[in-house]
Amino acid sequence: ILLTLYPYQSGGFATYAPQRYKYYNQAMKALLAGHSDLHQNFKNSPWAAMTFNMRPQTVCLPHLNSGNLPWGWCGVTALREFDPNFGSHLVLWDLGLVIQFPLGATILIQLALMRHSNTLVHDRETRYSVTQYSAGRLFCWVENRLASDKKFDAEARQNPELKAKHDTARATHWQTGLGMLSNQKEFWPQA
Repeated sequence: ILLTLYPYQSGGFATYAPQRYKYYNQAMKALLAGHSDLHQNFKNSPWAAMTFNMRPQTVCLPHLNSGNLPWGWCGVTALREFDPNFGSHLVLWDLGLVIQFPLGATILIQLALMRHSNTLVHDRETRYSVTQYSAGRLFCWVENRLASDKKFDAEARQNPELKAKHDTARATHWQTGLGMLSNQKEFWPQA
């Protein structure tokens, strides 16, 4: 089931957020090239991690996944057997949305920025979910040339040009994320 699930999450990411997808893939390639002991969950996966929520009735309370890349996307898919008319709705608290989330549905979402939860399913039903994501610190590690902030900063103090460039990148990181938002012209150049 995972081999059929992965292309939907990854393909949706590549289609609807191509710049972010490319950024994730470049980071994963750099991470894997520098750490031969690491392996991807799936070949060419843009995400570094996967969580399986396999309780008989997986429910999450309102929360943020603040360790994720703030402007990054996570892929979430609902699994098992339940009636989506009466439960398993995705709740996006900050947007005031309650979204019907049926079996097999996949959503790509910024879980670090949007408070989210899901509603209960009937006690005789089963709901699982699979989420793929990448921790924000992995991107810092890659941008630090595969080093911790402390180690990178110590090396950068010896190279003022590198330090200035890196400090500017850190200060404008949020702008980098905004610059990767997809727009109409990206999908329909003639529009």
